[in-house]
Amino acid sequence: MGAVYDVVLKMSYNNEQDIIDLTRSFVERKSDRARFSDVDYSTLETTIGIILPKRGLQINSQTDTTLQCDCGFDASYGWGNVVSEWFEAIAQALNDDSKISIYVWDEGEDVGVVRGGAVVWGFNEDTDEEDPLQYALDCINTYCASEYGSTTPYTTKDDLTDIGILYTEDGDENEHSVEVSVDLVNFAINYFYDGGLTHSDTYDSLQDLFENALNDLDWDWLYSNSLDYADEAGARE
Repeated sequence: MGAVYDVVLKMSYNNEQDIIDLTRSFVERKSDRARFSDVDYSTLETTIGIILPKRGLQINSQTDTTLQCDCGFDASYGWGNVVSEWFEAIAQALNDDSKISIYVWDEGEDVGVVRGGAVVWGFNEDTDEEDPLQYALDCINTYCASEYGSTTPYTTKDDLTDIGILYTEDGDENEHSVEVSVDLVNFAINYFYDGGLTHSDTYDSLQDLFENALNDLDWDWLYSNSLDYADEAGARE
């Protein structure tokens, strides 16, 4: 039994050969569990046609450094994972704001945007929400401004794997540092004691991280968790 897919791809890059080479490596790694047909690495278009079937592939625009296309096709339900994993594999060769939308009929849409050589996956969007990454940053900035007063807002140009949301001290003489940061690329909240990682709360997606953590950030909750995790890790005496 198969599924019906609609994929929209918008890529910006410096060297299309890098994408071709990364796709070749991806296909070689995945060939033991996925069947690829029409394997042709002669051009960027034919390379994309290995992942997005040529029978439905439509190149809408292409320059030396950009390509936009869409593809409607039938395939197994697992092929959506192949497409998303491929996009993650080539992300290091793509410029920021390169984007893929993978829509599966009767299941919904998943949107991935490249930030700093990695893919940030957004909500399974059925509504016209703003960019999910910016929405997450807005939540963090609102919390920081409320908790710490005037602060410089985080933007997509910052290191999205290390967005600081708590820094304080612990101990009779405040001799220990306590830190918490958010990783918007790998969907985690990381807890540190004296600079050492004591725990990571990980989430399945940016939506999951937003709904279960970022939407309701609380300083006391973060601080209490930090000390509990430090105790469990044996970092706090």
